[in-house]
Amino acid sequence: RYSGMLETIRIRRLGYPIRLDYAVFIGRFRALTGRTRVAAEQPKEITKIILASLPRTLADGYQLGHTKVFLRENTERVLEELRIKALSEKVIRIQARVRTWLAVRRYARIRQSVVVLQAFARMVNQRRRYQAKLRAVTVIQAFARMLKPRREFIVIRDERRRQRAAEREAARAAGMRTVADVSSLPVPDDLQAILTSGEQPPYTDAALIALAEVGTSPEYPRPDIPREAAGHEFSKFVSGFFQQGSTWTYCKGSLSQPLLALKAPLDSQALLLFNVIQRFMGDPAVNSTNEMLYGNYVIQSILAREELRDEVFCQLVNQTWLNPNELNAERGWLLLAMCLAVCAPSARLYPYLLCYVSYHGMEDFKAVCQYRLLRSFGRQPRRWAPALLEWVSARLPAAMGLEVVYPDEVSKTVLVDSMATAQELGNLSVGVRGVEHASGWTVVILGANGEEVDWEGEAPVMDFISRTELTPAFVSAFKQYQTATFAVPGVSSPTVDSRGISRQSSALANLEAQLAEPAPVRRNSALSMKPKSDIYMGAGAGRLALDEQIDSMFDTALADDDSDNEAAGRVQGGSGIHMPPPPPPPPPPPPGMVPPPPRPPRLRRALCS
Repeated sequence: RYSGMLETIRIRRLGYPIRLDYAVFIGRFRALTGRTRVAAEQPKEITKIILASLPRTLADGYQLGHTKVFLRENTERVLEELRIKALSEKVIRIQARVRTWLAVRRYARIRQSVVVLQAFARMVNQRRRYQAKLRAVTVIQAFARMLKPRREFIVIRDERRRQRAAEREAARAAGMRTVADVSSLPVPDDLQAILTSGEQPPYTDAALIALAEVGTSPEYPRPDIPREAAGHEFSKFVSGFFQQGSTWTYCKGSLSQPLLALKAPLDSQALLLFNVIQRFMGDPAVNSTNEMLYGNYVIQSILAREELRDEVFCQLVNQTWLNPNELNAERGWLLLAMCLAVCAPSARLYPYLLCYVSYHGMEDFKAVCQYRLLRSFGRQPRRWAPALLEWVSARLPAAMGLEVVYPDEVSKTVLVDSMATAQELGNLSVGVRGVEHASGWTVVILGANGEEVDWEGEAPVMDFISRTELTPAFVSAFKQYQTATFAVPGVSSPTVDSRGISRQSSALANLEAQLAEPAPVRRNSALSMKPKSDIYMGAGAGRLALDEQIDSMFDTALADDDSDNEAAGRVQGGSGIHMPPPPPPPPPPPPGMVPPPPRPPRLRRALCS
């Protein structure tokens, strides 16, 4: 106080200690001018605009001179705060504009990239559509251009086929299927006994088989060829399983040893069977009168002795591979197809044989052997050699059909193959009449005297037909290999079944007697032939309505006595060996069936399921 400091402070606060030139002041606080535009030659006006941003409380905090601005300290501090705030707002606005520009530029680049990608994708789609249309047009053009040459080619091809068939028939008639003299090759003693017995089968004339169109009808399921069969070339089987000293090459004479390793006496039997195959393929004396006997002997031999099956299949492959004579090879393929009709090779040989017939099969025999091998593999082999119907169907080739008579006296020709069972035939017969997803049906054999024999569900149908064609000498030659229940396929023993249950034998005995008699041939089906016993399908007999027939067909099967248990098994399509469960309800009758008219007195009763 005494030094005058307080007075100096008071005077300073009352005065204007901060003095700035107009240019310096404007350069410092220009950010406070806002959007007001004033000429640069008027610095005093610009200064007034800047100072107008101050609060009214600071109206006395400045004074304007001629060249300078006088400010108090508080006013200068407020101006600095306003300046910093204004600069911050402007910086934020600039940053926003810069970020906006960067985002717009990035968006423009992305949009340009998207446009390029879309253009490329549209171009690819259009190109694909164009190429597809171009290929379609090319295919149409090629097909249109192909029609005329194809017609000409078909004419030439058919003409050459006719010429080739005529040449083949002429060569067959002249006996030109001989590669070497095989007529002196020894044959088994039992075959020689059959040939010298003079017995002839009921029919051997293939002209008795009628060929007709049956239209569309249900078929048996077609098996698929396994993909892995393509890599099983038969040469691999030869190198892995042929015994030492055996080669895979066509043989003009007899073999010195079996192709596969066999124990005695099977090795000598295999060599004799090879002689029979050679006689069947190349001996002119083996003609239409006895060729089926030679072939059936080979087939029945491999059915009787399972150990010889792979050996015989390998022998047939050996004789059909690179055979120099086309007719000789054709008969080899025919015999191979007939062997596959009744049994399949072992699991060891199966893929190699399937690959061989698929790649090297001769003309139509390729499809025949493929189908029969796929159908027979994994199933029980047949009991008897093929019938005449099967031989003719393999030569043509054509599908086989059997005439089936229903309870309402309607007869239909139903397709059948060599491995078809009674249950399959029954289900397919019902499907012919319009029943979908049929299961559990079977067929009944009806004798000429009215005897009816139930057909076991798993019994092959063609076994019965082939059994009627075999001569007593042929059957006796293989009697040692058959069981007591083997005389009639699909039927148990006449007196005692497989479970030891006694049965009535009159119908079976009469049927046994009929098997030895010649059977008439009917020509009213597509490549079909009927034995003397008709094949009936359905339930009921006499004047009963169809519903009553279906209701009553399980009466005997559901009885309490043990003698009818086997009948219940056959009604369900079973084999009659194992005790089956109670039969299910019968399937609905085929649509469109009407009650049967009165039947002859000989048709007294028929069972089916």
